[in-house]
Amino acid sequence: MNTKKIHFSDLREYHSFLGLPDPEHPLFSVVAMSSNKTNDTKCDDRDITLSGDFYSVSLKHITSGEIFYGRTKYDCKNGTMIFMAPKQEVKVVGLNVKSTGRTIVFHEDFIRGYSIKDEIK
Repeated sequence: MNTKKIHFSDLREYHSFLGLPDPEHPLFSVVAMSSNKTNDTKCDDRDITLSGDFYSVSLKHITSGEIFYGRTKYDCKNGTMIFMAPKQEVKVVGLNVKSTGRTIVFHEDFIRGYSIKDEIK
């Protein structure tokens, strides 16, 4: 099975991938998956490797599928909090996410010049 790789250079590309309008700020965004939606979000059945030029903190309820960081498979049955750094890759296989969840994304330029830039890895 071939793995499809998707890299997001900026938040606008990430929003477009999710079918959302452009973010209000080019370097910072909070993405909310509305609980009003009746449809869950389902990735393709094939493997997808995702990465971006930004940090993300996601809180999601994954109902099925698998998440891999490197060769490590993570158990996501009781809700999941996912942290990603710029250029970090995560592989998802057959992922199905409940229609409630939040993701905070911010470009690495958003924290450039602040001490936190050197403290988070």
